[in-house]
Amino acid sequence: MSYEYIVTECLGGVALVTLNRPEKLNALSFGLVRELDEALTQLEEDDAIKAVILTGAGERAFSAGEEEARATWLTSAHPREGFKDFLSRKGQRA
Repeated sequence: MSYEYIVTECLGGVALVTLNRPEKLNALSFGLVRELDEALTQLEEDDAIKAVILTGAGERAFSAGEEEARATWLTSAHPREGFKDFLSRKGQRA
């Protein structure tokens, strides 16, 4: 599948997922996080995938962290629920 903010490729049983916003130091935007969630969900359901490597494009940073100040799921006591809430706000920001 093709994405705007990430690149995925499978090499045998290993999936390589690259955050692909080097001009923004791969900061976690709503769009990037939605794509990452979708890709990781698909990879989790693929029995051929045994490992996932997460990396960032560019030479300056893996990721600058959250781009949106309201991305509180990163520090939530229940990050999966916070992550779902974060994704549900898709209409609030692009």
